[in-house]
Amino acid sequence: MLRTRKLHMGMCVGALICIVAVLWAVPSSANTARTTETPPSPLELWGPDQPQGEGSSSTLDFLVVQESGPAVATCRVEIDLEAGMNKVVVQGVPSTVDCGAVELLSGTVPFKVASAAMDRGSGQLVFDVEVEAPAHAVFTAVYPFSGVTWGASYNATLEVEKETAQIWAWYSIRNETDCDLAPSKLLLIAGPDNTLKAQPGFKGDTALGITFATIDSPEPLRAGAERNIRFAGGAQVPARLIYMVDWSQSAATVSDSLAPASDESPVMVGLEFSTSGESGLSSPLPGGRISVFSRSRDGATFFLGEDIVSPCLSDATVMARLGPSTSLTAVRSRTDHRKVGTSSWEDAYQVRIVNDGTVEAAVVNIEEFPGQWSILQSNTPASALVSGRAHLVVSVPAGGQANILFRVRYTL
Repeated sequence: MLRTRKLHMGMCVGALICIVAVLWAVPSSANTARTTETPPSPLELWGPDQPQGEGSSSTLDFLVVQESGPAVATCRVEIDLEAGMNKVVVQGVPSTVDCGAVELLSGTVPFKVASAAMDRGSGQLVFDVEVEAPAHAVFTAVYPFSGVTWGASYNATLEVEKETAQIWAWYSIRNETDCDLAPSKLLLIAGPDNTLKAQPGFKGDTALGITFATIDSPEPLRAGAERNIRFAGGAQVPARLIYMVDWSQSAATVSDSLAPASDESPVMVGLEFSTSGESGLSSPLPGGRISVFSRSRDGATFFLGEDIVSPCLSDATVMARLGPSTSLTAVRSRTDHRKVGTSSWEDAYQVRIVNDGTVEAAVVNIEEFPGQWSILQSNTPASALVSGRAHLVVSVPAGGQANILFRVRYTL
């Protein structure tokens, strides 16, 4: 038995030596197939039956960024294709890409796309493409992805005389993806609630209220970083500090007949400035955050406050609310409410403003109503319409009060 076991072990060792010798004798070459027990990944970047092609290159031509919603990249890929299946690889694609919405286009060669997949580890978007004959092709890959947004911001410094202000304006672009982005052109999209229409250099589908600004050859947008691009710098505009009280958020409706007869609102301190073309400030302007500062005679700069301003069209007046006044209060009372037509109503209001301070204050009373409306009567000078709102201005003496009386008609 022992002799038989030794013979068996000797045969196994001999067989193992023979296998090693055979493997050693096989020459290594580029055509030698190697196998592995590791299962292949779902995305095979290169394979003998699906070559990537020679001379492949990709360029990010356009990046369209919205204030909210997906960004859209347009990338140009040049590649030498072989007959049969090929893999067209787009480099530098964020992992947040929506593979179900990607497209590959070409006007140079006929082709068929079999599939598209994203290798999130390497940042590669890969299309399986079939062509009938070898060719040099130029493809356009379009892919939406999330993680890149933009917004506008403004800095305003009120000068010593309190009659002018310097305005700086910035586009703030945030790249929260895992990939650096270096487009040749960057397009910033503004939607219906933040329009940029009518500004020179801005284009878009005005029927949808969508317009955009184009920035040529911006510097790369680094992953996880924010980049600020100035689009207006140091424009000197007419400006002043004002007091304002805004009732537009409590605009009357048909069902308001049973609403409380009076309401109270703080009087706000604000900065008012003009965006006329003569000022040199580009207009219209997208909405965004504005930070307001004041410069003293000795050169010191103080922070006054900040606000969110609405989109501003050409030759408009902008009001930024900085904080409540410590000496002014306002109470608004509806003294009459009647129906004067099938869909028309008339209301009468009294706004009482009290000044506990030691200096006279000019207060702007802001009103807005539903539907089509107009001020019929007022005890103040003719009201001006600013962004669809009525501005009624009254002077309130120190330690005293003033009343604004007006009647409005609105049709729904």
